[in-house]
Amino acid sequence: MNNHIRTQAARNHYEALALSSRLEATGPHGLVVVLYEELLRSIDVMAVGLGRGKDLANEAHSDRARSILTALEASLDFERGAKVAELLAGVYRAMQGQLRKAIAANDPLMLAELREGVTAIAEGWNGIVR
Repeated sequence: MNNHIRTQAARNHYEALALSSRLEATGPHGLVVVLYEELLRSIDVMAVGLGRGKDLANEAHSDRARSILTALEASLDFERGAKVAELLAGVYRAMQGQLRKAIAANDPLMLAELREGVTAIAEGWNGIVR
């Protein structure tokens, strides 16, 4: 195994440990904050990959972003937050569709629009958590 692969594997391992520690130390609201942060990070990594000529369909962060959007939708409490939960479910589904289109087209503009939307919702959520 060459040094670059070992370095990347070590970095991935420590990032996973750091994320795991953050998740264990946070409550449900904090977990959503972490999910938004990780979603934005995945989108950023995908954008960098596009800039380097990578195909988003083969990018691990594409799967990660899809998984995070699915987790965000699955975490909605329709009993306690009926209208807000329904609204957010629709937004998350639209974001999943936008992500699929951006991946299929390798389109940096669609990815940037998706990032803008996630940022707006994350900022709103952060305001609620504070």
